[in-house]
Amino acid sequence: MPVEDIENPGRYRPGGYHPIAIGDRLSDRYDVVHKLGFGTYSTIWLARDANTRKYVAIKIAIAEAAMPESKILNALALSEPSDEGQPGIDLIPHVLDMFSLDGPNGRHRCLVTEPGMMTLDEAKDASYTRILKLPVARDIAAQVIQAVAFLHHRGVVHADLHAGNILFRLPNSIDELSPEELYQKYGSP
Repeated sequence: MPVEDIENPGRYRPGGYHPIAIGDRLSDRYDVVHKLGFGTYSTIWLARDANTRKYVAIKIAIAEAAMPESKILNALALSEPSDEGQPGIDLIPHVLDMFSLDGPNGRHRCLVTEPGMMTLDEAKDASYTRILKLPVARDIAAQVIQAVAFLHHRGVVHADLHAGNILFRLPNSIDELSPEELYQKYGSP
């Protein structure tokens, strides 16, 4: 029986997902503290950066998969003269690091970014009425429009834009929490 919100365990095979456990240290720097999610081509983990003492999201691609978003995000991070004053520039996640993992299922590319808190879909599901209040909905819509306008300004088209791919950022204050405090506040992994 499939379990809701859990990836298919059969995908942990050669060419598939890389096995990760809470407590693993990746790239001699990132301590895995929680699982954030998964997709067809990757799993996403919350980790604590031992160098900066901040939380990061690590996207681990299936073995040998290309990670085109890393090239796009890196290109977007390089400012251009025409970007000055462009709304939406601060709404695009920045690549903090990239590395590869070798494991039993192959070589996996990893992308490190700032962590997201929840998707727009999850926020709606968490709401008692499943409807966002009008001022909140307007603010979200305005930010999505600004982010998409910035992408288009830079010649990028997001081909999979939906409420499950729009993330809210975690507050910076989360970095002050130890993993144990994080579990107390948000629940165990």
